[in-house]
Amino acid sequence: MEHLPAELKRKISSFLTSGHVVEFAQVNKQIHQDIDIALLISPGAQVGLSNRHWSGLRIDDRPQVWSSIPLILEKITHSVIFSCKWKDQGWGNMKSKIYITSRNKDVDRSPMERQINDGNQTIVVESSVCGHNITNLELFFTPKPDTIYELWRYAGTGGSHELFVHGVEIKQLVHGRINVKIYNSLVHHNYLLNTPGNNLAWRMMMAIAEEQLERIDNNMMQVEENDRFATVLESMGADRRNKESLEILRVFCASLLADNFISKNGLNGDYSDASIQPFYYDS
Repeated sequence: MEHLPAELKRKISSFLTSGHVVEFAQVNKQIHQDIDIALLISPGAQVGLSNRHWSGLRIDDRPQVWSSIPLILEKITHSVIFSCKWKDQGWGNMKSKIYITSRNKDVDRSPMERQINDGNQTIVVESSVCGHNITNLELFFTPKPDTIYELWRYAGTGGSHELFVHGVEIKQLVHGRINVKIYNSLVHHNYLLNTPGNNLAWRMMMAIAEEQLERIDNNMMQVEENDRFATVLESMGADRRNKESLEILRVFCASLLADNFISKNGLNGDYSDASIQPFYYDS
């Protein structure tokens, strides 16, 4: 197996589930290197998926669109895990569910006009019924090109049902450990949010990366042993002598400046009539 081309090993991995591809990458050092896969974790609050509390509608007994699922580096993503903690109202009948659906990017209809079974989207994965106590939920799927993935939620009907969701994370198994290392550094430094301070930081890091790339191209690296920017690059997971890591950092910063780093196809936010409140709970 280790003698197969790296491209073929990645092709094999594309047919595996997230758990199996991790096991495959651990078979031996060569396969681990060729698969080159790592876990990228996006906290919900940084990608527009904050804590939620919905009350069930009295008359409209159907799932409602919650949000599109923002994906980072979607072209090199092997699989996605949506995770959160959730509970219902804590008594009575249990009805609440969460769904993940897929639809073509060309389909453009108002969220309020859509239904989960109207033929414009496909249910990719459906949760079990939510319980009365706080538990962990994980939903897995493998993304396809040119496809929007959306979260739908169902609190129940009759007016007394509720659904609480908090601690959302979007986890992605991504090919390219350097990509994940630099992304995690951006998260660690809170550099994903579009603020004036972060805009300045993105421009500075992009300029530093471009300067270092020019030095490598002009064989100037040996003269710059005490480069004053080395610490900045290292803090962002980049190596000033590694063109791949510098180019990744440059592209990331350019995408952040262009406001297209996180996939924004579809919608982000709750479009239903159910109430949305901060999430408070005892445990």
